[in-house]
Amino acid sequence: METHELFFKSLTAEEEQLIIIRDFLYDGSWDDLVQDLEARQGGKPHVFKLNSRIDEDLQRIQKLADYEAAHGIDLRTYLESSGKFPELSRAASSAEGGPFTSGGRGSVGESS
Repeated sequence: METHELFFKSLTAEEEQLIIIRDFLYDGSWDDLVQDLEARQGGKPHVFKLNSRIDEDLQRIQKLADYEAAHGIDLRTYLESSGKFPELSRAASSAEGGPFTSGGRGSVGESS
């Protein structure tokens, strides 16, 4: 089994959720997700509320982002091929402007 696939299989459900959130709400950007969590932490407007504690999620994001940067990969590839979330492969092949295309976050509203 490939090293990256082994790493992916070691991820917690919370870490997998962060990859999904990053791709659907933040156009694949860890930086945008971190900014949103920090805004929430500071009581500023934010896009998405996570169920777990923000500090823990920020640590998880750092782990995932560091791994991707160190190995030049996108963990979304392993999430899609895992078969756990078949809707990801449909979304990835969706028309221009879908959650995996470039061009910003889209029109996601703020939540309190």
